[in-house]
Amino acid sequence: MALAVWHLIEAALPHHRALRDQVVDRGRAAGKGVLYGVLGWTALRVVTGSGADSGQTTTEATGTLMSAPGGRLLVGVVGGCVVAVGAYHVYKGVAKKFVQDLQGTGRREVSRAIEWLGMIGYVAKGAALGVVGALIGTAALQADPDQPTGLDAALKTLRDQPLGEVLLLLVAVGLAAYGLYSLARARYSTM
Repeated sequence: MALAVWHLIEAALPHHRALRDQVVDRGRAAGKGVLYGVLGWTALRVVTGSGADSGQTTTEATGTLMSAPGGRLLVGVVGGCVVAVGAYHVYKGVAKKFVQDLQGTGRREVSRAIEWLGMIGYVAKGAALGVVGALIGTAALQADPDQPTGLDAALKTLRDQPLGEVLLLLVAVGLAAYGLYSLARARYSTM
């Protein structure tokens, strides 16, 4: 939740850049703030036991959206956007574009270990998002609002594949690497 608040404050504060860059930066920060807020709120509800599991919650949200006029199209667009974000994360990891986010002070070099954590982490995060987006898109194509679409459903889908346990282990290691990279990013990044 603190990360959500941080990004929302960042979206509201003035930036000392060109107007076009300010709009992009503020929009990106606001989007991250909303996303992290929803994720934080969902995690809080699950941890405290006051909410349904994430799979049921996202399935209900998909069903509600699909019942609205043009909702099926909108769910398909959301699924496509999630797949695109996942693909971008994979690209960002493979191409090491995340290194640009690590603007160390004192011209410190980013260590090889942090580069590897970032590469593995971004690819795993992108793959997980890609599966979630594909499930959302499939729900829209099949017009099945009851099809599970959340991260829980994505992990169950991976588990049910040949070598599913290996795939889950790879995703878990990758997401752990992303977590460690995020800690390192806090040290290097200028905010």
